[in-house]
Amino acid sequence: MSAVETTSSLQALDSTEVAALMSFLVIVLPAVPPQGIAPARASEAAEVLAEVLAREEEKLAVSSVRSAVKCLGVLLGFCDLEDWDSVKFGLKTLLKFSLAKRPKVRRCAQECLEKVFKCFKSSSVVRKASKLVLSSFESCISSADWSRTTSPEDGSKDDKLLKSENIGFLHMLNVLVSVCPYLSAKVSIQILSELDKLMSFGFSALTTLILKIIEALLETLAVGDTVQEIENVITSLVSYVSSKENSVDTVMTAANLLRVALNKFHTGGSSLWIKNLPIVWESLAGLLVGEADAASQASSILKDLINEQVNEETFHMESQPRDDVSEESLETIAIRRICIALESALSAHGDTPNQHALSVISLLYLKLGMHTS
Repeated sequence: MSAVETTSSLQALDSTEVAALMSFLVIVLPAVPPQGIAPARASEAAEVLAEVLAREEEKLAVSSVRSAVKCLGVLLGFCDLEDWDSVKFGLKTLLKFSLAKRPKVRRCAQECLEKVFKCFKSSSVVRKASKLVLSSFESCISSADWSRTTSPEDGSKDDKLLKSENIGFLHMLNVLVSVCPYLSAKVSIQILSELDKLMSFGFSALTTLILKIIEALLETLAVGDTVQEIENVITSLVSYVSSKENSVDTVMTAANLLRVALNKFHTGGSSLWIKNLPIVWESLAGLLVGEADAASQASSILKDLINEQVNEETFHMESQPRDDVSEESLETIAIRRICIALESALSAHGDTPNQHALSVISLLYLKLGMHTS
């Protein structure tokens, strides 16, 4: 470890010698047994390596930079992960290279970053590391250009579809895919709120990633901390699913995410579940009248929703109808709106019943039992 323990010992090396040293270290360091390097020495070595990376990055070949990044990730694993000062500098460097232009370097840094985040146990360190990610996220989102939205026909997988200002944000989204399960609740809520706002721009080359991160955040956050944010997400997703201008693939992803968000309210015992149930059903039922593949997927999503959330006890409705509709329970109103939406889907094909709507109605009837009579 003495080779990387002081900056002065490396300043005398040229880029060729640094590359040779990285080639050696990337073989040796992973072979060091657990606790084989004292935390203080690992922290010092990580800082030195980070300084060398900052100085020599442009002079080194991709393979050498990638080796140095991998070594940095290994060294952080030997640091005191409950001491923020021990890992701060190295973590900042990994985050920086997670947004690098060179794909191999970027992917390596993202993998190392995820491994380090997984190892954090201290709430204080998690909080500070999360703020570091949030700061980078805010910087990327502020420099992105949202004036152009890719049309659905253009596709969404090629970086060329993105403006140059948005490439950095694309890389940031990939970082979030890796680390969002390990962020603090406060930072996760802030990121969820910002991503939700981006859904209002409609389809873009970033939509698939945004939806993926929203789903991951919903899975990790507790309902009690995010009631308003989840309701905002549901509203945005309903609008996205209902628009005919968005790509079918992302619409179906958003449709399934609606089920996930609604189920979050349901399992969490929130009264907002029954409030949001009708608008979710109405948007999903609208997909039943679309193309065969989309209608089939929508039918499957709705049936999953029924199995997860619908039963006789939940929708125990009044046996006698009331003249005053304003006195109806939320459950009764929800069922009525659901039935109207399904009736519209059922009759959309004229004299030929919509088989996808029929399958949903059949399951709904079985789940509601005697209360549907």
